[in-house]
Amino acid sequence: MKITTLNIITTAVLILTCIACKKETTTPGTTEEISITITSPKENDSYKPGDTVHIHATAQAQYQLHGYIVRIYYGDSVLFDAEGHTHSNQLNIDESWVNSLNMAAELQLEISTVIDHEGNAKKVKRPLKSQP
Repeated sequence: MKITTLNIITTAVLILTCIACKKETTTPGTTEEISITITSPKENDSYKPGDTVHIHATAQAQYQLHGYIVRIYYGDSVLFDAEGHTHSNQLNIDESWVNSLNMAAELQLEISTVIDHEGNAKKVKRPLKSQP
């Protein structure tokens, strides 16, 4: 009797452990369910060498986000790269970059919110300008 009860308990614990350790294969939601609002900088804002670009944004979803990535591009070159690994359904993004360019250039701000550890993300872009 004691051995049978012990076998049942052991089997139940093993089954529960296997179920609990199963990796979730689906994303918690879709990128369409994420709202990203960039409050700064404004579209096509211009910056001279040495100016600080203050980046402020929020991202919201009905499920837990896994962080954000902020990048500023000049063509294919990444001029600025910052990220925050924060688990929350609302992310407050506050970063800054000092313009190091000494020329007129079209730049692109890109903010990505990461929805899982597989790299699925929603991206929003905003054009900026560098002035000599």
